[in-house]
Amino acid sequence: KQWYQRRVRGNEDLSEMIEDLNPVRWKVFQCLLIEGENCGDIDPKKKMRDASDQVVTKEQFEYFLNTHKHIKCLVPESNDAMRNSYLILDEYMRFLNNTNGKKEPTKSILDVGIHA
Repeated sequence: KQWYQRRVRGNEDLSEMIEDLNPVRWKVFQCLLIEGENCGDIDPKKKMRDASDQVVTKEQFEYFLNTHKHIKCLVPESNDAMRNSYLILDEYMRFLNNTNGKKEPTKSILDVGIHA
């Protein structure tokens, strides 16, 4: 079966499709906007990463999850859950802190090393 990704409206019921696909795990993410990453930008190279049309409210996300709560493989990730739960490294091997709604890089681990 093919990997499948799509934006859905908060009121869609995808139960039948997900049951037909029968995945082991179905990760459902609420779109998290991060300044400098996916908010669109004046820079044309970054403009293509504008996810603002993918945003759903907390209420829409909760409604969607409630509609699909009977699907045992559902693994939801809200903005609140994602905001502080991942270690993110960029292409320069810098950790990115996104707790303030934008990416704030540390010094590269290539330059400072890793100390226990």
